[in-house]
Amino acid sequence: MVTGQRAKGYPARVGGYDGAVVKVLVVAYDCIPNAGSEPGLGWQWTQIAARSHTVWALTKASNRKAIEANPASEGINWVYIDVNETAGPISTGTSWGDAVHMMRWLRKGYAAAKKIHDLHVLDVVHHVSFGAFWLPSPLVRLGPPYVFGPVTGGEVIPPEFRHMLSSKSRASNAAREALQWSAMRSANWQRMAKARRAVRVAGTEQTRARMIEAGASFVHLYRPSFSMTDEQIDTLSALPGPAADDPISFVSSGRLIGWKGHILAIEAFAQVLKEISDAHFHLIGDGATRGEIEDRIAELGIGRSVTLHGQLHRDDERALISRSHVFVFPSLRDSGATLFVFAMAMGLPIVGFDTGAAKQMIGSDCGILVHPGPRDVAATRLATAMLALANDAERRRGMSDAGERRVREIFHLDEAAAALDEWYRQATVDSPLNLG
Repeated sequence: MVTGQRAKGYPARVGGYDGAVVKVLVVAYDCIPNAGSEPGLGWQWTQIAARSHTVWALTKASNRKAIEANPASEGINWVYIDVNETAGPISTGTSWGDAVHMMRWLRKGYAAAKKIHDLHVLDVVHHVSFGAFWLPSPLVRLGPPYVFGPVTGGEVIPPEFRHMLSSKSRASNAAREALQWSAMRSANWQRMAKARRAVRVAGTEQTRARMIEAGASFVHLYRPSFSMTDEQIDTLSALPGPAADDPISFVSSGRLIGWKGHILAIEAFAQVLKEISDAHFHLIGDGATRGEIEDRIAELGIGRSVTLHGQLHRDDERALISRSHVFVFPSLRDSGATLFVFAMAMGLPIVGFDTGAAKQMIGSDCGILVHPGPRDVAATRLATAMLALANDAERRRGMSDAGERRVREIFHLDEAAAALDEWYRQATVDSPLNLG
């Protein structure tokens, strides 16, 4: 294994200890190369840490095949923790199965981590996945300084929209909040929250506020974690856009579930059609509310102007987004939608609500975010924003340029690497920033 090797473009920036290579245990429960969402973030932070430091990475045994098939896995000491993922209604992939499995996995992972620490004397333990702010991990007891995050999940659905959820979804949302409340009062979470030599990092303002409210002595505010390289950004920005004479088109993508707000987007688009009759709306994704969305489209009589694409291959999804004019993301509580970053890299201005991670991700020069308000008002506000961009090509071009600049400046892997080194510096020195 090559230890301490730094890839070109990733110099050591750890000034607090003279750029020293530290020995890091990265806790990456979900970790799959080039994946989206949580598995992709676990992989990404592990790779960033390994650019400048010696890394041991704990991850699920089920990730092993994908990890070992990727050349970038070389140089990292992978430790695969095998815990049965099939347990009836709480199997992984079910509503609560992942959380339950993660708790069991962490208990087993602690024993493996202790052996690594006893043998190698780790400098830092860095928890990256699950990136859930409420998660109580026994690894905080291991001994080395602890970096927790970036974490998210503190976002909540505005009360005026909870009626949009099915009774099952409302019960699940209530259970989610109860789990978070109880988990943050556990001994392990409170130990992490108050530890002097721990760095706690939240990806959104709401998450930071909830951690502090639960007793965290100091929490850094960063941003949702997803980052890209120049090559990835260049590839997305080079995708063909809409033709000059194409009618205005809007696109949205995501799971079709209540709190994602797709029905609000459909209702807003129906208002847009009253002024722009040849506009089109593309919705990518599938899920429990597809039937409800289809019924609402029929009620509004806009079936010819809306295409439900279902789940698309990643390349097809990106090609369709790139050929559209405006990206609509009506989610009511997303913690860190990576599609925002993809859409900006592809040059699309964004329309959405100023909830969840959107405020951290979208600059005012890259899109239009509106406050939700009551349901009918929310749809009208979305429609007003959609029309404002549909009728102003010059404004769209300006937002397109600003969005790509924002991705290169804020969501670049170099920026994430610099942030990670700073967290490690703070964790391994007696910094007053950690005292709260």
